[in-house]
Amino acid sequence: MKKKLTCLCLALACVLTSASAAFSDISDSALAAKASILDALGIMQGMGDGRFDPDGQLTRAQFCKIAVTAMGVTDVSEYANYSIFSDVSRTHWAANYINAAMRHPELRACGLIRGYADGTFGPNKALNYGELCTMLLRMLGYTDADVGLFWPADYMKKAQELGITEGVSIPDAKAAVTRADAASLLLSALSTPRKGDGEQLIGRLTSDSSSDCILLATSETNASLAANEALFYEYGAVVTRETATTLDRSLIGARGILMLDGEQVLGLLPSGEEAETLFVIGASEEGVLTAAGLLKTASDVPLYIGRKGYAAPYGDMWQLLRMGDTLTVYPADNGGYLLLAVIDGTAASTETSFVYEDTSIVFPEEYTIVKNGVTISSEALQPFDVITVDASRMQAQVSEARVSGVYTACEGEADSPTAVTVCGVRYAVSEYAARSFAEIKQKDYVTLLFNAAGEVAAVYPKGEVEADMRGVVTSTQDGAVTVGLFNGLTLADIPVQADDLSGLVGSIVSVGQSYNGAIFLTRSALDGKVQGDWTVDSGFLGSAPVSPSVQVYAQAEDGVLTRLSLDSLRARTISEADICHTVTDGAGTVITVIIKSSETETK
Repeated sequence: MKKKLTCLCLALACVLTSASAAFSDISDSALAAKASILDALGIMQGMGDGRFDPDGQLTRAQFCKIAVTAMGVTDVSEYANYSIFSDVSRTHWAANYINAAMRHPELRACGLIRGYADGTFGPNKALNYGELCTMLLRMLGYTDADVGLFWPADYMKKAQELGITEGVSIPDAKAAVTRADAASLLLSALSTPRKGDGEQLIGRLTSDSSSDCILLATSETNASLAANEALFYEYGAVVTRETATTLDRSLIGARGILMLDGEQVLGLLPSGEEAETLFVIGASEEGVLTAAGLLKTASDVPLYIGRKGYAAPYGDMWQLLRMGDTLTVYPADNGGYLLLAVIDGTAASTETSFVYEDTSIVFPEEYTIVKNGVTISSEALQPFDVITVDASRMQAQVSEARVSGVYTACEGEADSPTAVTVCGVRYAVSEYAARSFAEIKQKDYVTLLFNAAGEVAAVYPKGEVEADMRGVVTSTQDGAVTVGLFNGLTLADIPVQADDLSGLVGSIVSVGQSYNGAIFLTRSALDGKVQGDWTVDSGFLGSAPVSPSVQVYAQAEDGVLTRLSLDSLRARTISEADICHTVTDGAGTVITVIIKSSETETK
């Protein structure tokens, strides 16, 4: 279907996920996609041997050829066999294009190129940013009268106003243009409406186009597709199209305009419209439960699932969503959603950890749930456990590691920090986890929840969830202590209010913090233990499983604890009588064992 090309904002970095293999010397995915598009259109090719030479300089002759082609003048044979400039012989490789730029009626009218006063053109001179911006604006129909008399400053300013230079850091108007920057600036100009008629030059390079399409798969991600085929979502249907070349994998999931030569796809020009990727936890008729919350959706919104290969209304398809899917959400222009899609080859931009608040979440039967190294059932999960899903391994890692204290300092905005200090320790906060700080204020008493990797996953007011802050003092120095909490976290070098820290090493303490931020320690004790002997190699203490990362301490007669390695106890059975205390997690797994010092002697 023929569609009028709409104005594009090429925010490619928002939609790309991986580097291209089209050019071996491009590692940046956004540049890879731009170079791939320009190459497919025949405007700006590589340098041979699969190289694009992104850091190389562009000559005036090279850009003249690019500009003439981009203006839609592809047949320059009538401009051969003569010279206009003294330094461009009729046999020069770019003579046809340079002559066309000077003599073609439209190109001559717009003043695309100009020579120097001495009658030369300087074909091998490096093009500078001032010259490039000037040529691009002339291609778009702008003249000195429109732009201003001060060259190149006025042309640079106008290019910036039109958004042509967006995303490109220009060092100086006289600096030589890199091929990477030339590709970005050129592609932006091709999709910028021309002065007067609003035409986009990109429309001259294709025989047809199809707007608002989404690339769903290529032969790299869908084995049923041939090397020159790709799968698109167009106007409510999933369509297989022939492509001129294998489309760059970095474009999978991109939404934009298909550039066509008849029915054959030349390339996809991303529109820059935002699409969000979310990590699926579960689904219901109401919507999709994601790590970011519930995404409510109408039953008639199209849902595409790559492993099924088709799209259908959400109401008919939602039961096929599964935990670990990456859902890409495409907003519609009139509100709601154009498409929800699980696309093979894309990765979630959000983290895959979530707080277990909705106890109705159903885990797929094939998933293994692991907490502190021990497989547990979903019934053993506790509210405020942090679950990290590894879809590739079909595993859910569970953590109940927490720290409670006063939110005393932050980096970035207080309601969306990049790092926070709680209970005297600085913790980095990801952009995803920062969302939970929206209602939290500095000096609030809070609890940080951590995922299995030890990263902050969320924050809650202490009134909703509180950490067990008991642990063992492992070192003291200059008014600071380090405490290894029984939950596996370490509070390193925290300043405490105490006149004398001597004798604290090896003591069980509870860490507290007053509302003014002062940290204090209270000597604590453990009560109770799991009944039964501990056969170390069996992984059980009595009938309770023991974590592979269990903390083991030997307790001397004076109560001082010394950390032991688990390996030192291999092939041993510790009798119940020689076990002083144990600590278990919410699922009943033993995570700390304290034994009598006499049991540490080699037997």
